[in-house]
Parts: sequence; structure tokens; C-alpha cells
Amino acid sequence: MISKLSKYETTFVVDSLQKSENKEHIVTKVENFIKNNGGKIGEVEDWGKKRLAYEINRKQYGNYYQIHFEGPGNLPGLLEREYRLEEGILRFLTITSDPRAVLKREEAAKLAKETTEAEVIPEETKTEETKTEETKTEETKTEETKTEETKTEETKT
Repeated sequence: MISKLSKYETTFVVDSLQKSENKEHIVTKVENFIKNNGGKIGEVEDWGKKRLAYEINRKQYGNYYQIHFEGPGNLPGLLEREYRLEEGILRFLTITSDPRAVLKREEAAKLAKETTEAEVIPEETKTEETKTEETKTEETKTEETKTEETKTEETKT
């Protein structure tokens, strides 16, 4: 029996007072839990340290992480149980990913990549254009000098 894997996003907040090794251990533990329960990890995002909207367990800051993954229908429930058992995790939320949002995110990533590539190419052309403009400026200056010399000669005669 083959079950279809659904796409999910899970976001969790880790206590910012934890050591960085411990934070990495928690993220790795969550990733391994997803893999061991039939899930496939997509993208893992570290949003960094942010101020919490309100204090949680007398903490004002937390490190935010988001993991995109595919998994069977029972995986979010198991994952939330695992979150509750982990003391370093302050808050968590797991939702089903909207396929349209996933497509928009992929398109935005492609567009950003193309934009970055397009920005690199004009810089090369700009240097060529600058050289051409410098040459034109020099030619204009010599023409202006010749014109001034001609005017000076005409006034002398």
C-alpha cells in the first residue's frame, strides 16, 4: 500500500540562550525525526534570532527555524508530540503547504537567480561603455581644441 506524501511546513522557535551546538542538535534531531518517520526533507531555513511578540517562559528572544518537508498524514501529529518533549523548543507550528505558494516561491527563486545573472552581465558591458565614452570624450576635447585654435587664428588675421 503506497500512501501519498503531503507537503508541510514546520516552524519552531528555539530558546536563544541555548548554545549554538545545542541549537544545531535540536534542528538535526527534528530533521532525523522527520526522515525516520517516512518524511523527505526539502528546504531548511534559519531565520535567526528575533524578539518574541510576548515573553515565553520569561524569554524575550528566540531563534526561528522553518523546515519544508513531505510526509505521511500522521507525521505532523508525531512531530508536534516530539516538539512538546524537547525542552529547548519554545513554540512550534506545522501546516500543510499550499501548492500555489510553493510554485510562487520556486518562481521567485528562479526570478531572483535570473536577476542576479542579468546584473552581472551589464557590469561587463558598462566597463566597455565607459571605455567608449572616455574615447568619445577625448575626441570631443580634441575637436573643441581645434575649433578654439581655428577661432583664435581667425581673430588674429
